[in-house]
Amino acid sequence: MTDYRLITLSPPEEREGIADRYDLSHGEVIVGRSVKTDLQLQNATISGRHARLVVSADDCWVIDLDSSNGTAVNGERI
Repeated sequence: MTDYRLITLSPPEEREGIADRYDLSHGEVIVGRSVKTDLQLQNATISGRHARLVVSADDCWVIDLDSSNGTAVNGERI
């Protein structure tokens, strides 16, 4: 079984670097600024419903939910 972690990065105009780290458990998590998401991130570059994270024992899938600024995984836009 693999452990997965979401690491958010601050944009350069704010304070470039690691902002927060979140350990992910198995299942599905919706990430965004909205209070209706499972993991709420307060950052102007994050959409209300930004991405869906699906975690299983051996895989972690990141699905962009048509966010305004896009989503990157390990520095690569998806």
